[in-house]
Amino acid sequence: MHLNQLRYVIKISQCGSISQAAKELFIAQPSLSQQILNLEEELNVKLFIRDRRKIMLTDAGREFVEGASAVLRELERLTHNMARYSSRREGKLVVGVIWVWAYLGINAHISDFKLRFPNIDVQLLPNGSVTLYEMLMKREVDCCIIHAAQAMEAQPELYIQLLIEDYFVAAMDINHPLSHKESVSFHDICEHSIILPGKDSAARSLVLNAFSEIGITPKIACESTQSAITFQLVADGAGIAFVAKRTADIFQYKNFAAVPIAPKMKRDIYLVARSDSVGSPILNCFLEFMHNAHPV
Repeated sequence: MHLNQLRYVIKISQCGSISQAAKELFIAQPSLSQQILNLEEELNVKLFIRDRRKIMLTDAGREFVEGASAVLRELERLTHNMARYSSRREGKLVVGVIWVWAYLGINAHISDFKLRFPNIDVQLLPNGSVTLYEMLMKREVDCCIIHAAQAMEAQPELYIQLLIEDYFVAAMDINHPLSHKESVSFHDICEHSIILPGKDSAARSLVLNAFSEIGITPKIACESTQSAITFQLVADGAGIAFVAKRTADIFQYKNFAAVPIAPKMKRDIYLVARSDSVGSPILNCFLEFMHNAHPV
C-alpha cells in the first residue's frame, strides 16, 4: 500500500467517477483503475461498487476513506513539524557552561539567541571544564563553553570555536612579596604556597605541568574550583592562585594583586561540540550565532 493509493481512493470517492478523478489527478484513467484494482487485491476487499454511470464506496471503502484521510492529515502535520526543525526554529539545546560564564558577557549573547529563536528551548548546565568535556563526550550536552586544554585542538572528533582570548595571571595578596613585580615565573612562585585549581578545572593540569617542566614540586596550600572562593582565599593570604585575567578583573579587590605570568600562558575560552553533531540544524544555528557574536 502506497500513500498515492490513499489519495487516489479519496479523490475517486469525492468525484464519484474514475475518469473525473483521473483528470484532477493528472494521470491516465487506465493507470488509475489499475492502481485501485491492485489495492483491492492487496487488501482482499472491494472498496467500490461500479456500474456504468457512477462508482460508489462499499462499507469497507467508506472506512478506508475515513482512515486514509486521518493518515494524510497526520502526515501533513508531521511534515509541518519537521519543517520547523529543519528551518532551525524549534527544538531543545543543552549547553554546558563554565562557572564564570555569566561574568564574561556570554550570558548576554545567549539571551539574545533566545530572543531571536524563542521556540528553541536553551537549557544551561554550569560546571567545571573537565566535567563539561566529559558530559559532551557522553552526549549529555549538545555543546559546551569551557576553558579548553590545548590538546583538544588536535582532536578530529571535536568542533572547536574560539570565543574569548585570555591568559593566566598569578593572583596574590596585595602585601605578598611578589605582588609588585611586573611579571612572575614559576621559578619565582615555587618558593611560595599556591592554591591549586580543583580537579574539575582544566587549569589544574596546565599548572602542574608547568611546575613539572622545571623539576619543582609546588607547595600546595589548598585546592579550589570556585572563583569567588579562590579570590577570598587569595585575599586572606592563603597562597597564590592561577586564574584567567578576565576573571581576575571581574573579582578585583583592593587587597589582592593580579600579576602576569611569564612566559605568557593562554587561558582561552572555547565553544566545543562533537563533530558528528554539527549537522544538527539547531546546534548549527547556535554555533553560527555565537561565531558572529564573538568574531575573534
